[in-house]
Amino acid sequence: NNANNNASSGPWRGLRSPSLSAAASHSKLSYLERVLLEIVESERMYVQDLRSIIENYLGKIIDTQELLLRPEQVSALFGNIEDIYELNSELLQELDSCHNDPVAVAQCF
Repeated sequence: NNANNNASSGPWRGLRSPSLSAAASHSKLSYLERVLLEIVESERMYVQDLRSIIENYLGKIIDTQELLLRPEQVSALFGNIEDIYELNSELLQELDSCHNDPVAVAQCF
């Protein structure tokens, strides 16, 4: 699926950043640069995991005609995961736009 490999458009915009991955492998990064990359990449992985849960579990459970779970059980399991996903997707976009500026990254929080 191309959406998983190139998330530069649509709702998954900004999920992959080859420049950050390439920069992370560069051995001359300062400690601060490595910390900033870790923050951004950790957020990126978290957003990808949330997306995977929503698409591969929640969507299928809701669409299943013979639901094995009661609606209150689905709510207890997944709560407001879609709201969390949206919030963290926005945070990731803000972090990506900081271009590893530590002051700008700090202001995202």
